Formats: sequence, C-alpha cells, structure tokens
Amino acid sequence: MVLKLTRSGTYCALIVASLLDIVTPELVHNVDKFIAGCQTYEGGFACSSFGGEAMAEAHGGYTSCSIFSHFLLSSVQPPKRLESLSADFPVAIDVDSAIRWSALMQGDAGEAGGFRGRANKLVDGCYSWWVGGSFPILEELRRREHEANEESSTEGARIEDGDEWADEATTAFNRGELS
Repeated sequence: MVLKLTRSGTYCALIVASLLDIVTPELVHNVDKFIAGCQTYEGGFACSSFGGEAMAEAHGGYTSCSIFSHFLLSSVQPPKRLESLSADFPVAIDVDSAIRWSALMQGDAGEAGGFRGRANKLVDGCYSWWVGGSFPILEELRRREHEANEESSTEGARIEDGDEWADEATTAFNRGELS
C-alpha cells in the first residue's frame, strides 16, 4: 500500500499505521516529499503540489494535517524494516515559516481572536482547532531543529580555560523554559 490520498487521509493513515506499528518504507515512500512540496511561499500548506511546488492557496486544514503528518514521519524510530529510508527522511519543512503563517491567521479583537482558514477570510470556529492546535507540534518541531543545529555547531568545538558557554532556553510561545 502506498499513501496516495488527500492530506487528511494521509494523516489518518499515518496515525493508524503508527498505532498498529505497521509503518513500512512502501507506506511512507515519498510522502515526506509530497508534504514538503505542498508548503506555499507564505508558510502554510496547500492541497497539492506539482514538481515540488505548491499548486494552490495555503489552507488551515491542509496545513494542520501536513504539520501533524510531518511530525509523525519525523517521530518514526526506524526499526530494521525501515532502514531502507534515505538519510534525509523526512524531507524538512520550513517550520519558522509555518509558525508565522499560523500566527497570522489569528483574527483581531473585533473577530474575538479566532482563527481563519485562509488569508483575507473571516474567522471560523473550526480553525481554532486546526490552526490553533498546530502550535504545540510546531513548537516541538522547532525545538528539535534547534537541538539538531546545536549538536552540529558544537561538534568539534573546543572550550578553552576561562570560556563559559551559556545556553538560554527559549520557546516560540513564551511559556517559560524548556526542560
């Protein structure tokens, strides 16, 4: 079985496969590339891509399902049967851009601070679930990127006597220090 479904169908299939521990290379073949290819210049995700370029407008539901799917793919602990996946699996998405797009979908005080599904549209209660619910996942993806960048930048670094390195814990959403 190869995932060739809608964005929400892909997310649902990945959830079921993860829960049942039946994720295989055939199941996730090119799913990561498809998801990354649907990210628009704005940072949200569209419903489709062609040649690695998003073919439509970013939408709250597609963005949420794409972010959740990417999170599941990046959380796969490859057992023996998944060793055939490439070293760059899953293909990276622009997390900072997705955070910016999601934050910009929040309406102003006159709209009761709800979220909209697309740029220049009215807020709708369901997008508080889709767009608002993506923030904790985006925060975790950003933390992972930060951790990976920190590891690669300190490899081979030498601390000389008297030099002290201080790491500051930050979050995208000002909820305090990371543990």
